[in-house]
Amino acid sequence: MDNFEKSCICGSDVDIELKIIEKSEANAYLHTIVSAWYQNRKDVLPIAIKSIFAYLESSAPPDLKAAKEEYEDKYENADMRIKPEVKSDLYLKRIFPTFKDLVPNDKGSVLYGEFEKWANELYLPIKQNAKAA
Repeated sequence: MDNFEKSCICGSDVDIELKIIEKSEANAYLHTIVSAWYQNRKDVLPIAIKSIFAYLESSAPPDLKAAKEEYEDKYENADMRIKPEVKSDLYLKRIFPTFKDLVPNDKGSVLYGEFEKWANELYLPIKQNAKAA
């Protein structure tokens, strides 16, 4: 490895440090990202970031109840600062108006299992290698 110790992502609400990973692991992850991007050009991917992280942080193994709460059941307080994810994202509201649309439990649906798949393939590596700065 080079002399890099970490990478940082600076957001409007949080700064995150990412540990440096081996080149082969980084290449595999990049391949996953490009594959997701390519698939998203053809199909809509069931990705809701806040719900995915609620899912990944819920328990071992992850529980969809936490994702559902984040997506559509989250308490809305009087000043409307805390909203369910679907109400604060027009894209999600239009494409996936309910959690059942985002995460169908019908095995015949083309989206069956896709939320969990993309959560684990795209976002679990970030969760595993990240810490608040």
